[in-house]
Amino acid sequence: MKRLHLFEFEDLPNCPRWLRTAITDMLALIHRWFSTADFLQQELTSMLPTGQPTTIIDLCSGSGGPMPEVVQRIRDSVSDDAVAAELKLQLTDLFPNPSTVQAINSNASDHITFHHEPVDATAVDLQIEPARAEVRTMICSFHHMPPEKARAILANAQRDHVPMLIFEMSDNTVPPKWLWWVAILPNFFFGFWVAIFTRPMTPIRFLFSFVVPIIPICFAWEGAVSNIRTYGENDFRELLAPIQSEHYQWTVKSVPGQMINHLVIHGRPIADTR
Repeated sequence: MKRLHLFEFEDLPNCPRWLRTAITDMLALIHRWFSTADFLQQELTSMLPTGQPTTIIDLCSGSGGPMPEVVQRIRDSVSDDAVAAELKLQLTDLFPNPSTVQAINSNASDHITFHHEPVDATAVDLQIEPARAEVRTMICSFHHMPPEKARAILANAQRDHVPMLIFEMSDNTVPPKWLWWVAILPNFFFGFWVAIFTRPMTPIRFLFSFVVPIIPICFAWEGAVSNIRTYGENDFRELLAPIQSEHYQWTVKSVPGQMINHLVIHGRPIADTR
């Protein structure tokens, strides 16, 4: 495979909660700055089952990312459609932050919730209400998975016969890899800039952003490593080769973005017409 599976701080089980939350909050802000929701709204709308109330299970949600905005936009744009009007979003994470869970679940909205217990993306086992269809999403998080776990996630969606959308900000086509390491220094200063606008600005976040810059340092490392870790088109084909099924279809494509190409993967069940 082209990608390299180096570590990221937020993946480490002993990563301090304040550091993991700071990084995921910064990423959520960057999604808003780069209008990720605009792109995802179009991609996700095309995947929703026709004529069925649907629950989207977002895996590895972090601080929520762009998905709450995407789902709200779909509901608002096609409110007369039965699917959109009954569209719900269930955010999940292996390391759910209690404050994030409480903030989202205490919102007046009843169609966006955050599951309070850890959810393993390789073995999703959430109970969906009867008569509701399920769609799974992973937004800028699939690269966190080593190959064996990545393949297990794909196989799990395929086995459960549910549609799945995977989105990565970069398609990992920029050669050579050393260019990503050059980006660490600019990422460090960009981390300072993002931290200024990231909320909430807690005392510990202020301390480790602007006095002892641990957060910008980790942010710079994560930014470079994320791109090196991203599965490219050929990598996905290698992951999918052992699990190909006539009852499920995967589509891998690179699409133009504002600054770099994005990678989009669609998984769709194939109806049995026999």
